Order: sequence, then C-alpha cells, then structure tokens
Amino acid sequence: MYVPAGTPHAFVNISSEPGEFIAIFVPGGTDKFFEEFGPMMSDNPPDQEKISALMEKHGMSVLGPPLSPE
Repeated sequence: MYVPAGTPHAFVNISSEPGEFIAIFVPGGTDKFFEEFGPMMSDNPPDQEKISALMEKHGMSVLGPPLSPE
C-alpha cells in the first residue's frame, strides 16, 4: 500500500493474536518514531499521553478515536 506523506491514515490489528507490521519509509526518518513507539506498547494499557507526546515530537497527530476491530 502506498501512502503519500502527509496523508491521514490508520491501521488496526483485527486479530486476538499479535501482528507484524513491515513498512518502508522514503525518505527515511519515520523509523525513529517506531523505535520509540514499540516499547510503549508493552505497557498495559499503553500510556496515551506518552504516545501523543511522541507523535507530536515526530510531526504526527491523532485525528479521531482509537480504531477497533468492530
């Protein structure tokens, strides 16, 4: 799937099993966000304030409520 830079988008794992996400970013740099984001997901539940701050640090923003499998 190709998502142009600056395009609002989202993803959600609809399974009860852990998922894998493979992405290529051109130009690079977005990988730095995911390096910091990954460890945050081990918190149960994840700290939404920390995630929002990380997103802002990397020029991202939340546009709506979290996605759900429904």
